[in-house]
Amino acid sequence: MGQKVNPISFRLGFSLNHLSNWVVSKKKDFAKNVIQDERIRSFLERRLSSSYVEKIEIIRGNADKITLTIHSSKPGYLIGKQGSNVDKIKNELKVLFKTNFEIDVVFIKKEDSVAALLARSISDQIRGRISCVKAAKEAISQCMRAGSKGVKIKISGRLDGAEMAREDSFKEGRVPLHTLRASIDYESTKVKTIYGIIGIKVWVYSGDIYDIGDKYIASPKERFLKKHKKKAKLN
Repeated sequence: MGQKVNPISFRLGFSLNHLSNWVVSKKKDFAKNVIQDERIRSFLERRLSSSYVEKIEIIRGNADKITLTIHSSKPGYLIGKQGSNVDKIKNELKVLFKTNFEIDVVFIKKEDSVAALLARSISDQIRGRISCVKAAKEAISQCMRAGSKGVKIKISGRLDGAEMAREDSFKEGRVPLHTLRASIDYESTKVKTIYGIIGIKVWVYSGDIYDIGDKYIASPKERFLKKHKKKAKLN
């Protein structure tokens, strides 16, 4: 199951939170908000294609205001000179969706360990006629240097212009997809080439999470010590 289920949705509510946070009183408003969230994200992804955006969080505190938190590795392009670009984006969103917006920008320090940015880097290289194998191996080496414990990349399609489509996999380190406490970042994207569409999937494992909200999961070392303390007491 861990090979087929999206690892992000698999961990929602346990170690990961939803990217859209709001509550509605009427049933019809739920579908309306879901569609609007998707339209906001697709608009911002097109508008901020040069800002290397990882994810967009949407919070609806009240009916007349939406707060957007944009995680980007190049916030300078996004913010603009003295915040001029942010103001333009706010006005464009207000015209499109008839609602006031507040935008917060979060800087991503370790961009080489973020699955979305790794997938973006690989797709840009493939679009620039660089070999798929070279692009994937370079992304893996960058990710491991950034401190990740494991990374896996799958690329499928007519790779390097081959006549027959195939799938190539590249992996280094551990990527435990079945372990819920494992911090797994995942991204899937597509890149259009003159030979056809090439699919890219990236999994990044950055370690285990033991303190999850109000829950606490004992580490292997703590479980080992607890087990041996019990044995010592029995003896």
